[in-house]
Amino acid sequence: MTPNLALNDPALVGALGGGAEIDDTGLVCYYKFDESTTAVPNSSQSTQSGGSNFDATASGATTGVTGHYGDCFSFDGVDDYMQCDISGGVNYSQWNFLKEAASWSMTYWLRRFNLTDSSRLWDQCYDGGATLANGTTNNISSGLVGNGNMMVTNNTAGRPIDIGYTSDYYKGDLWHFYVHVYDNSTTNGFNLMDNANLSSFSRGAAGLTGDNSGVDMTFFRTVGSGGEMSAEVQDWTFWNVAISQDNIDYLWNGGTGQGVYT
Repeated sequence: MTPNLALNDPALVGALGGGAEIDDTGLVCYYKFDESTTAVPNSSQSTQSGGSNFDATASGATTGVTGHYGDCFSFDGVDDYMQCDISGGVNYSQWNFLKEAASWSMTYWLRRFNLTDSSRLWDQCYDGGATLANGTTNNISSGLVGNGNMMVTNNTAGRPIDIGYTSDYYKGDLWHFYVHVYDNSTTNGFNLMDNANLSSFSRGAAGLTGDNSGVDMTFFRTVGSGGEMSAEVQDWTFWNVAISQDNIDYLWNGGTGQGVYT
């Protein structure tokens, strides 16, 4: 399927309903968050799936919470977070597709209740609960910093991909559908909220290259201790391709939402 960038037009985006089916090519990792326990498996059935290497555990999260559709997980903003299970080289390096010279996408349904300084949706900048010092190579994170800006970054290169959000995009306690797509063939990307165009971004001159940071991938943590992100989440996908508008329409499903596999 063709990359979504060609269809990133306000006249088209958001006007479409759900696609007839989804093409899961490039779906590396899929967290459904509808499990009855805090074990969160990788539910991707794609031939490009990372398999059980991406399985995670949600520490302290509440399961079985009513979501936008079906069940979701709730993170309390105090000490709840999620972390990939497998430590060592496999877990560390398997996320490299998010920072190498390659295309990627992520989608998720999120209901956020707070935004603390340097909150993180996902983060590979931790070492035993403390952040790695600036200058440590190839840390990667998706941060919602105090002003609401979202970024995909590493400490060495600064902010090679800064997803220019404002606090309005994560304000309030309503459910929203978020999409971030980066197409390496053009070095450009874009953001959608509720299937409507928000903003675009591009890879900075420094680029995101090299290997992993040497620590586990975590979710819903913040830089430092305490003050984790308070939010409910469901159906979070990570792709190693720039996904198509058809796939986005399928997951949006006219605003009702639906999982990858129904």
